[in-house]
Amino acid sequence: MLENISYKFKNITISIDAYLGMVKYNGWTSSTTISYKDFYSEVSGFANRFIFTSIDRDGTGNISSLQRFWDSGYFMYAGGVNSINDLRKLELSGFNGAIIGKALYNGNISAEELICLQKE
Repeated sequence: MLENISYKFKNITISIDAYLGMVKYNGWTSSTTISYKDFYSEVSGFANRFIFTSIDRDGTGNISSLQRFWDSGYFMYAGGVNSINDLRKLELSGFNGAIIGKALYNGNISAEELICLQKE
């Protein structure tokens, strides 16, 4: 089924939501027994864009020490980003971008800092 969808829709983004290394789904209420790395291996041929959410870090202000686990594709990170330095760390780890929320709401990251980061 994913093969048919990815053939018809060229701009599919696959979300990989992980809690303690395992994929979760259904609003993060249901668990699987598959690791996020194995899941990526299974679906990597069907898309070239991914969002990786570290559920156990989401909203904590503490990014995980995640090592690059993918071989290609555009990867966004979500979960625990709290500062401009976190964004730099993620970039060094190979992420193409990050989804930020709480850090903006509480003022830990400002619009000015984001503009400066884009100019680096």
